[in-house]
Amino acid sequence: MIQETVIAAFLLVVLSGAVEPASAADSPLVIAAWTLGPMVMIAVWCVWRVGRWARQLDRGRVSAVDRAERTVVVVRVLALAWHALSLFAWGWADAVRAIVGDWVLVDELVAASPPIVMVMLSIASFHSVDRRLREVVVRRALLEGWPVPPQLTRSRYVWFWFRHAVAPVILPVCLLAAWAEAVDRVWPAEAGHDAGGVAGGWESIAVQAIGVVLIVAIGPWALTRVWPTVPMGAGELRDRLRAVCERNAVRVANILLWRTGGTIHNAAVLGVLPRFRYILVTDGLLERMPAPLLEAIAAHEVGHVRHRHLAWLAAATISGAMAVAAVLGWAAWGVLSWSAPRWHGSQEEFDALVEGARLGVGLATLVGAVVWFGFVSRRMEWQADAFAAADLTRAEDAAATRVAPEAAGRVIHALGEVAMLAGIHPERFMWRHGSIRTRQRKLGELMGCDLGAMSPDRAVRGLKVLTLVLLGLSAAGMFWLPGL
Repeated sequence: MIQETVIAAFLLVVLSGAVEPASAADSPLVIAAWTLGPMVMIAVWCVWRVGRWARQLDRGRVSAVDRAERTVVVVRVLALAWHALSLFAWGWADAVRAIVGDWVLVDELVAASPPIVMVMLSIASFHSVDRRLREVVVRRALLEGWPVPPQLTRSRYVWFWFRHAVAPVILPVCLLAAWAEAVDRVWPAEAGHDAGGVAGGWESIAVQAIGVVLIVAIGPWALTRVWPTVPMGAGELRDRLRAVCERNAVRVANILLWRTGGTIHNAAVLGVLPRFRYILVTDGLLERMPAPLLEAIAAHEVGHVRHRHLAWLAAATISGAMAVAAVLGWAAWGVLSWSAPRWHGSQEEFDALVEGARLGVGLATLVGAVVWFGFVSRRMEWQADAFAAADLTRAEDAAATRVAPEAAGRVIHALGEVAMLAGIHPERFMWRHGSIRTRQRKLGELMGCDLGAMSPDRAVRGLKVLTLVLLGLSAAGMFWLPGL
C-alpha cells in the first residue's frame, strides 16, 4: 500500500483546492500544529507497536510478522485520514502556501508530505522485523547453497524502499503536477474565455496533454535510471524471454536485470512505446526461479501489453470516478434544490451545507475510483494469467485449440513460487492482484478450455464496453449538471 498512499496524498491535496475549508484557524502555524501534532503521535505509536511485535519474534511468535504488517497498514490509513481532515477542515494546503509561498510544485509537495513521511517512518520501524526475518533466511541460504542476501542498515533499508517503491510514483506525479501548474501560470486556461473566445483554453489543454503524453512515454526509461538496472547477458533465459515477446509481436528496447540485492522477487514489462519498453527481472527471481517458470511470468507480463491493460485500466478508473461524481452530483443538486426554498437557517449556513456536499461528492468520487480500480485490475490480472497459459500452450503446439493442462500448471507453479519467495501467503488478498490462491484456482478452471472462449477474456471485454458506456454517459451527465 506504499504507492497507493503516495498517490492518495497528492490527490487529496488536489481535491482540497476545489472546496473551501470547513473551518480555518487564523494562523497558518496553528493549522500546522493541528496537522503535524497528531501525525507525531501516530508515529510514536507505530514505532512502539512494531517494536513490540519485533520482540515477540524473538520469543518464537511467528504471527507477530502479520501483526507488524497490519500495524504499518493501519498507520498509513490513519495518516491518510488525518491528512484529509487537515486539508478539508482546516485548510492545510492554504497554510502551507502562506508559509512557503505559492511556488511551482513546492507547496503541493510540502502539503502532501506528512503521509509520505509516515510511510517512510513505518518502513523504518519495520526494519527491526525485517532484520530478524533476514537472519532466518541467511541461515537457510547457507544450508541450501543459495546466494546470501545482504543485511541492510536501517538507513540503507529506508533508502532502498524509497528508491524502489516511493520514487517510481512520486517522480511522475511531481513531473505531472509541475508541468500542469507551470503551463497554467504561463498560459492560463481562462485567458481565452476572458478575451471572449475559447482559443486560450483549448491551447492550454493541448499543451497540458502534450506534457502528459511525454511524461508517460519516457517514464519507463527514467525509471530504469532510478532503479539499478543493467542489460541481461546472453543465455537461455534471455532467449526465452525474447521468444515470448517475438511470438506475441511485442517489441521491447531491452531486457534488463533489476539489481535489488536479492530482496525483491518480481518481473515486469514497463512502457507503452516500443522504444521505451523494457522487460525487467529482479536478481532475486533470476537466482531462484527456473527458466521455464520465468518464461511463464514473462508471458503474463507480455499479456498486459498485448491487451493494453495500462490504458484500459486508466480509462476504467476515470470512467468509474466520473460515474460516481455524476450520480452523486445530480443527487446532491436535487436534494439542495428541494431544500433551498424550505431552508429556515441563514445563507451562511446553507453555503456551508453546499460546501459540505461538494466535499462529500469529491471524497466519494475518490473512494469509488479506488474501489473500481481494484475490481478492474484484479480481472485484468486473471486475463494476463490466462494469456500466459494460452501462450505457453501455443508455444508447444501452434495448432492447439484448447489450453494445455501442462501450460496452465506451469503458470500455477510460477505463481506459487513467486508467493513463496516474496513471503506472501497464498490466501492473502491484495487490492490490485487479488490472492494467489484465487488466481491459481481460476487457472485450474481453464485447463482444457477453448483458447478463443476463455472466461477472463469475456469478462475483460465486457468491462471495456462498460468503460466506454460509462465514459459517454458520465461525460454527458457532468456536462449538464448544474453547479452546486
